[in-house]
Amino acid sequence: MEKFNKIWFLTINAHAGVSHTFLFSIAFMFLTFRSTTKLGIITIVFSLACGVGRIYCGVHWPYDIIASILVSLFVVSIISSFKNKFYLINILVISLWYKIFPRRLKNVY
Repeated sequence: MEKFNKIWFLTINAHAGVSHTFLFSIAFMFLTFRSTTKLGIITIVFSLACGVGRIYCGVHWPYDIIASILVSLFVVSIISSFKNKFYLINILVISLWYKIFPRRLKNVY
C-alpha cells in the first residue's frame, strides 16, 4: 500500500508540473506572434503568479517552476523553427474549415 501512495503522490505532482509547463508554452507561443503579444504578456504574468503561488503553498520547489519554463522555451523554439515547414498543412486545414463552415467566411472579409 505504501508503494501505491508514493506512485499516487508522484502522479499528482507530475500532473501539476505538466499543466504549468503547458501554461508557459501557450504564453510563449502568444509572444512569438505580433498580433498576440499583449495576450502573451498577460499570460506570462499569470503563469508567473501561478508559479509563485505554487512555491508559496509548498506544492512545488522553485526549480520545478524554472524547469517548466525551460522546457516550455525549448518546446516553443522547436515548434517555431518548424512553423514555415507546415505552411501548406495550415493552408489545407484553413481551406477545409471554410468549406465546412462557409457562413463564417462572410464575416471575415
